[in-house]
Amino acid sequence: IKNGLTPYHVKQTYGDELPCSESTLRRLIHDSMLEARDIDLPEVVKRKQRRKNHELHNEAKKIPISKAGHMFADYREFLETYNGIVVQMDCVEGVKTDHAALLTIHWPSTHMQIAIIMNEHTAVEVVNALDKIEEALGSRELFSKYLGVILTDNGHEFMDIKRMERSIYGGKRTKIYFCEPNRSDQKAECECNHKLIRRIIPKGTSLEPFRQADISLAMDHINSYKRNELMGKTPYEVSRFLMPSDFDDFCMALGLEDIAAEEVVLAPKLLQQSSSKVNATE
Repeated sequence: IKNGLTPYHVKQTYGDELPCSESTLRRLIHDSMLEARDIDLPEVVKRKQRRKNHELHNEAKKIPISKAGHMFADYREFLETYNGIVVQMDCVEGVKTDHAALLTIHWPSTHMQIAIIMNEHTAVEVVNALDKIEEALGSRELFSKYLGVILTDNGHEFMDIKRMERSIYGGKRTKIYFCEPNRSDQKAECECNHKLIRRIIPKGTSLEPFRQADISLAMDHINSYKRNELMGKTPYEVSRFLMPSDFDDFCMALGLEDIAAEEVVLAPKLLQQSSSKVNATE
C-alpha cells in the first residue's frame, strides 16, 4: 500500500496468502490497525470536478483550415468503417520552469500507455518523439499497425499535422484527429491514466532530472499494475491477448518489460531508487 498500490492490486497479487478479503483489508487500514493509513490510498481523496460549459466554449472556437478533415466529427465518421487500433495522445508537464515534457501514447482498449521524454514542449519535439518510436519499430507498417489512428487535443504542440502523419520511411504512417475544444473527456482514458503517472511523478515535480530510462521504468510499473476494470489483469497481459500476434516484437523494439506484481511500485520512491542506483554506478 505504501508503494502507491491499491488493496485490490494487493489482494489480486497475493490471493489466498493474504488471510482476509479486499474489503477487510480496507477496513483494517481505515481503523488504523495496520502501518498503512487512509492517506496512503490514492483513491480516497478525490478532487471536485470543475463545471464545464462545452457549448458556449465551442461556439467561440473556429476550425483552422489546417484541421479540416481532422476534427472529432471526422474521427467518428472514420471509425464507422475502421477496425484497426486507435490510440490517444497527450502531454504531461513538470513545473512551469521546465523545458522538458512527456509525450504519452495510450491504448484505450487495453489501458497500456507509453511515454517519451521531450527536451521541449513544442511541435518539433512531438514530431521527433513520434519519429523515434517509428525508428525503434523499424518500419512504417509496424507503426501504422499500432499507432495508425491518433486522437489528441488542441494543444500548440500538436499543430504540425503534416509532419506527425508522415513516415520517416516515406508515405503516411498515421491519421491525426483532434478532440473538440475544451473536451478532454473525449480522450478520457488517456487523461485518467495520467493519474498513475502522477503517483510516481507528483505535480510540481521537475521533469528535467529524468532520462528516458527513468520514464520507461515508470511506465513498465504502471503497465504491470493490476486493474479492476481489466478483471484483475495488467495492461501488458491484456495487450498480449488482444493485440496482433507480433505484439512481442513491438514490445521488444520499444523495450517494454513486465514487472512482477509483488515488485510494482507506484510512488515517487521508484524513480528515487532508480536515480540512486545510477549515481552509485557512476
